[in-house]
Formats: sequence, C-alpha cells, structure tokens
Amino acid sequence: MIAGHNIDKGGILNRSLTVILFSIAVWLGLASIFVRDIGASYHVVSQWDSTRFFFETSLGGIGTFLDLCQQILLLCLLFLLLLERKPKNRLLILAAFGSFVIYGLIAIADEHIQLFDALFGGVPLVMCIVPLMIIGGEDRELLCFIRKYSLPAASLALLFGILSAFRFQMICGWGTTIGWCPARDYLAIGMSFLWVSAGLNMCSGVFSRQIAACVLACLLSLLLATRSWLIQPLLLILVLTVSSPVKFRFKRTVVLLLVCVIAVLGVSIVMPDVVDRLIGRIGEDTRTGQYDIFFNQVDSKSLIFGNGMSAGYQYGDEQNYRWFDNQLLYLAFHFGLVPVLVLAYVLVKTIFGNASLRAKSVCMFYTLALFGLSNYYSFALNCGVVAIFISFGGYEYLSRSTMATSASAIESVNSD
Repeated sequence: MIAGHNIDKGGILNRSLTVILFSIAVWLGLASIFVRDIGASYHVVSQWDSTRFFFETSLGGIGTFLDLCQQILLLCLLFLLLLERKPKNRLLILAAFGSFVIYGLIAIADEHIQLFDALFGGVPLVMCIVPLMIIGGEDRELLCFIRKYSLPAASLALLFGILSAFRFQMICGWGTTIGWCPARDYLAIGMSFLWVSAGLNMCSGVFSRQIAACVLACLLSLLLATRSWLIQPLLLILVLTVSSPVKFRFKRTVVLLLVCVIAVLGVSIVMPDVVDRLIGRIGEDTRTGQYDIFFNQVDSKSLIFGNGMSAGYQYGDEQNYRWFDNQLLYLAFHFGLVPVLVLAYVLVKTIFGNASLRAKSVCMFYTLALFGLSNYYSFALNCGVVAIFISFGGYEYLSRSTMATSASAIESVNSD
C-alpha cells in the first residue's frame, strides 16, 4: 500500500472497476502492437537506398480494433473517475471539455467528419481531455495497482520490442533503419511505464529491476538506431542513481559505470553494424527542417484557435501531412492554444509542485519527449500515457495525504 494515504471506505465497487478497466486496457494496448507485429512485412523505401525500410502489416484491421477497444475503455475510465472523485479543479475540466465539444462540433458540422473518426481517427479529439487523467491519482486502489505493475508492464513491452527489432534486423540486414514500426510502439509504451515506476516506486528494493529495464530500453534504442530514445533511459539511469540513499549511491554509481562500459563493448562486438549506423547518425539534423517546412506553410497566428482536424501541410511526398514531432505544436495546429494550456498546466504544476525530485525529473523527461526528443512518441489516449497522467495526479495526492497525516500526528501529540 502507499504510505500516508487515507481515504473514505465507500465506493469500493467503483474503485475496483477502475482497476479492471485500466488493466484490460493495458492488455489490449499491448495486444494491438503484438498483432500488428505478427503480420509485419518490411520494404525498402527506395531503390536508391537499400538501408532504410518502411513497415506494413497484414493484420492492421485487428490491431486497430484492439486499439479502439483500449481507447474506449480508457474513456470510460475517465468518465467513471469524474463521477467518483468529483474533482475541485472545475476550470481545468471546463477548458478541456470545452475544447473537446467545440472542435468536435466543428469537425462534424464544418469538416464533415464522422463522430467515431473525430473521436478516435488520425487526429483524435480525445487528445483534448487526456490531461484530465490526473484525477485518477486520487483513486487509491488504481494508484496502488499502477505503482505495483508499471515496472513489469515496462519490462514486458521492452522485451517484446527487442524481439521485434531483432527480427527486423535479421530480415533486413544489420545496420538498417526503419521509421514507425511495432518495435517503436513497444519502446514508447515501455518507457511510459518505466517513467511511472521511477516516479511512484522509490523503494530501494526495485532499483536493480528499474536499472535492468533501462538497459533493455537502451538495447532496443540501439537496435532501432534512434538517438533520441537512447538519451531517455540514460537520463533515467542517472536520476535513479543520484536519488538513491547516500549509503548506496557511490557503490551503485561505480557498478553502473562498469556495466555501461561492458555493455557498450559487448554491443560493439556483437552488433558492430548497428553501432556504426547509430554513430553515423549523431551529426544528423532531422528536426530543424520540419520546423522550416511547417512555418513556411502555416501562419503562426492560426495556432491560437487551431486549424481543425483535417488541416495539414506538404511534407515530402505527403500533400496533406497532419502530424508533427513536437506534440504541443501538433496539438495547437489542430485544436488551438486552450488544450495546450491545459496540458502545460498539468506539466508545470507537477514540475514545480510538491512532488519528489525524482518525480519532477520524470515529468521533465516526459515533457522533453513531447517536445520531440523521442520521435514517434504520441500524445494520445493509450494506457502508457494515461498511466503517466494518473501518476502525476498521484504525486500531488500523496503529498497532500502525507501532510494531512503529519498534521494529525502533531494534533495528537499536542492533545496528549
């Protein structure tokens, strides 16, 4: 159980239901990636470049169905939490649902988008209300469940991701690269749950398992030759070590340095082509060009009110490319500044609130991912992102509970 947490005894069935909804959503989320990976096929991007591939799947329909089921369950979870918790921050809820309703009406009435596509399509309307999942942090049973199982979920996703990436390298050749693929989805969901574990579970007993999961994330990043994702687990390793108890800190630092040196040498020997490919990409600039292309076509003033779900810009061969690596800019491009401010409020409040240094660091790492440090990381309604926001709400709730417990203890002492 989580120390310092007191809650009323009512509503046990509802709280059990939140755990059931979330746990099923996690399995559906993992299953949707797994199914796509089963039907995977890889093709060379162009006849002039035999080292870059793109991904296709013969089971995309089943994978999409499972993903939709995951999102519907998480949406039900949000509404259940709103009814059960009765949160006090009504302005935040009003802003999020106001954007949700207004841009939904615009999509249906003006852009002639079907309701289901508007909610869960390529540019999903549900993005506007994802930050409200912080309410889940006040649900004791749900928070305890996420705290307990986030690390196993992260490890499972990263292991499946390594198998998927290893299979890709075996099929297409060592040192080849690929854009979006199931292995990247496994990496994203794995890191999401790893962030949650690092922020919520600071027991010394799980340190070695958290570090092992970080090493798995590093290995998966190497297999995918993605620089940005390699940085994230390395940063988390640093924070986990620095935030260790003083008596363990020096020993753990030395051991980690030795492990890192051995790991780098081992990977260089076993997979030299993969390492060479990653080193060759160190000097590449894959971000500035997208910003130049975007702002040459999109008026920055249009980001205030957004351009709607169907808005896009010409990017490469795509005539109406609707996505952007910077998730905050992507959100503003379609839905304006209000949803961005809702998201920013939650992030800023977590970073500058009463959370622990490790929890604040996790929030900063997640914010960097949203800004584009971790490519193909989407701000979306999925189990990994939902777990992150529930944990953000949990930081604040746990700090309030701890202060309330301390105040009760002081009153008890004074009365004696």
